[in-house]
Amino acid sequence: MKNNLLDQIVSFCKSFVWLALYAYCTGRLCADPVMDHYQQAATIRISFAVYNTFDEIDRFIEALNKLVGMLR
Repeated sequence: MKNNLLDQIVSFCKSFVWLALYAYCTGRLCADPVMDHYQQAATIRISFAVYNTFDEIDRFIEALNKLVGMLR
């Protein structure tokens, strides 16, 4: 599997307390054929529900963008 930015983000996410405030899963997430097709070792799945506010979603996206910026 090739090592790319997404793989780094998945690994790095676990060490950030501020991302722990959100429901997300990392890994292959029972999607082995898709992961193999795109040559990805891991991915992130964000779990939103009807009770999440737009503000919470925006804050999560900001946190994820911050993380991506730190890895570049």
